[in-house]
Amino acid sequence: MGHRVREHGTQVFYCVGELEASGPPGMLVPEMHFRDPEAEWINLHAFGTTKPHPDFRSRIESQAAHLKKALRAFVADHAIELLVPENALTIPMQMSLGVALAELIAEAGIPTIAHHHDFYWERERFRVNCTPGVLDSAFPPDLPSIRHVVINSIAQRDLKARHGMDSVVVSNVLDFATPLALSAVEGPPGLDDFNADFR
Repeated sequence: MGHRVREHGTQVFYCVGELEASGPPGMLVPEMHFRDPEAEWINLHAFGTTKPHPDFRSRIESQAAHLKKALRAFVADHAIELLVPENALTIPMQMSLGVALAELIAEAGIPTIAHHHDFYWERERFRVNCTPGVLDSAFPPDLPSIRHVVINSIAQRDLKARHGMDSVVVSNVLDFATPLALSAVEGPPGLDDFNADFR
């Protein structure tokens, strides 16, 4: 999405748990990665049970506070005018990041386009959990400065039915019949065993 936005003259900065040296400028916060040990502990204790660990809530809140501080610095350092969380407010693989983002957006009122790929209720492994309050408030949050973008009409319908939130559908589909350069270096994606059936 970043390269499309840059085509319109907008400066893009990433704030991520993993940042490629050759990628766009941004802020690296390793604790934002879903493989961060604390994120993995929270994820392990959030799902597959309805009984929360005694430290569960405090550990989410502690990591969320740390991540929100980093997010505030990112917004200030780069004069961010629009946030585009990419699936971070959708699938709870890094729950504390979702909480931190939701709190920051609520407090700052910063305009946000939340791009949703797959909601937690679409994944079997997230259905049994001990944290419905966190999921309902942050995945995704219902805030006036957020506009929601989903990838299909099923997700659009479910988001409206479950949370009363309106959204816009922008399909994640490539026309593989038309050569389309991903970049000057990579060239067109071409057909392979994976995408041949989508012609």
